[in-house]
Amino acid sequence: MNGIKSNKPIFVATFDDRFLIPKYIKYFIANTLQFCDLNFITPKKNINFKKTVNLKSKFKLRIINPNDQNGYKHVKYLFNELFVNYSTNNSIFEKSCFERWFALNAATNELKQDDIICLLDTDFLIGMKPIDLFNECISKKENDEIHLIANWNNKYLDTLSPEITFMTKSYLYGFCEYLITIYFSPAMKSKLLAEYFHTIGNGSRGGICDMRALGSYAKLHKDKIFNLNNLKNFKIIFNLNHFLDEEAHEFPNWKISFNQYRQILSSRDNSIKIIGTHFQGKAKDLINLACIGKRELNQYLVEKNFNKRKIALRKYIKKINFLINTIIKILLK
Repeated sequence: MNGIKSNKPIFVATFDDRFLIPKYIKYFIANTLQFCDLNFITPKKNINFKKTVNLKSKFKLRIINPNDQNGYKHVKYLFNELFVNYSTNNSIFEKSCFERWFALNAATNELKQDDIICLLDTDFLIGMKPIDLFNECISKKENDEIHLIANWNNKYLDTLSPEITFMTKSYLYGFCEYLITIYFSPAMKSKLLAEYFHTIGNGSRGGICDMRALGSYAKLHKDKIFNLNNLKNFKIIFNLNHFLDEEAHEFPNWKISFNQYRQILSSRDNSIKIIGTHFQGKAKDLINLACIGKRELNQYLVEKNFNKRKIALRKYIKKINFLINTIIKILLK
């Protein structure tokens, strides 16, 4: 990727290994298929979205079982022998987040080294064609070679935001090799423990995750990465909860419109195009508003749908689903 616009197709993918697929996934799929083909990587057998998702689109949905890809099971076993959970989050959840990169690598074995891959979180609604976003990014770094495009705080490269990531096939392969040979090696143990203690020792939650590992790898290739935050004509809502708590007051009478083929954040004074909106955590309760009816969000709708009883019920359902998924994974080990 050297600053020249690309017409090559991008391998756009997502990963989900839960055996009970959440309802909001249907909105993610329908939204993504407005802009591009989608490769849904999941070990769940006989999955069928036709009953829940309107697939009437010129773009195609492809289901890929990573267990059917050459080498994946062997790499997964190798990683499982190395993995240590340095996080307050559930071990099965964290390990799954790491394993998605190996699944993505296995699913793209037929790609060339300079082919482009785009990984989307399943709670991220993109607001433009990935190829257009990709070309916008590389046009900002003329004559520079880019292998990774992601979103992070400009001051820190410690943890990349997970909602959308572009990388070359060679970069993905290198990152997977880095996880196996370096990141979880005995030589890194003291460093990972120090980072973990820095979190929990201050009374916070979290710790080592796959995006922190990707940030660690990115530090080794600082001349080949591009930050989505550097696109001044676009905004990415990397966490809707953060936007509501920390940014919404900067946009009087704000409204996010999820019109077909684009997203717009408008306020009393101006408007700006949105790369996409990440419905992280409790914000998943709002994702349906972006996809049905008026297809918009504003302060009134947020407050109305963040009703305490509704949230309590959704949390209960989420816990039950998580428990069932965990039991199934343990039984299938």
